[in-house]
Amino acid sequence: MARKTLRLTKRGFFAIVIAVLVVALLLLVIFNQDSSENTIKKEETNVEISNVVAENQVLKVELLELVNERNYLESYQEVIMRIEKGEKVLGYKIARNQSFNKVMQLLPPGEDAPLLNHSSQKPSHEAYILVLTGDIVEYQNQDGKKTYQIVNGQLSYYQQSLLLESEYNSVYIASIDGKKEKMVNLDDYQKALASTESYMTMLQW
Repeated sequence: MARKTLRLTKRGFFAIVIAVLVVALLLLVIFNQDSSENTIKKEETNVEISNVVAENQVLKVELLELVNERNYLESYQEVIMRIEKGEKVLGYKIARNQSFNKVMQLLPPGEDAPLLNHSSQKPSHEAYILVLTGDIVEYQNQDGKKTYQIVNGQLSYYQQSLLLESEYNSVYIASIDGKKEKMVNLDDYQKALASTESYMTMLQW
C-alpha cells in the first residue's frame, strides 16, 4: 500500500510561522525584563549613603483645598503630595519621583469654628494645608556622582477657618488656635502657604 505524502497547506504554514514569532517575542520580553531588573539591582548595589543633609525638617508645604458647604464629601479621602523628579526641596534636587499619602476628611467649617470679620460672620471655607516632614539623604555612586532622596517622609496637615471676600480678593483668617483673626490678600495667603519659610505666618501669630 502506497504511503500518502503529507503536504503542508498555506494556512498550516502561516500558523506555524505565527506560533514561532509569538514564542520568540515572549522570550525577548522575558529576557529584556530580566536584563532591566539586573541593571536596576546593579545600580542600587553601586550606590551608598554618604550623608544626611536634612533631618526632621519641613520639606514641602502645599495648600490642598478650600472647602465650603457646596464642595465637600463626608467620606474619607486619600490625598497625595507628589515630589517630581528634578524638583528642588530645601535646595536639593530630588533624583526620582516620590509620593506621600494621607487618608483624611475634607469638611467645611463646623459649628465650633470661630466667627470672623470682627466676630460677626461665620467662616465660609475651611483651608487644608499639607505639610511634609522628613529627611533628605545624599547617595553617592562609585563614580562620585551624588543624588538626593527623601526618606522617612510623613504627611500631616493643618486646617484653618477663613472668610473669603472674593470681591476684594482678600480673606479673613483665624489663627489655628482660634483666638485671633486678621485680613490678608488672597494671593499673598496662597503664596505664603507654598513656602516652608513663610507658611506659619498665616497659621499662628
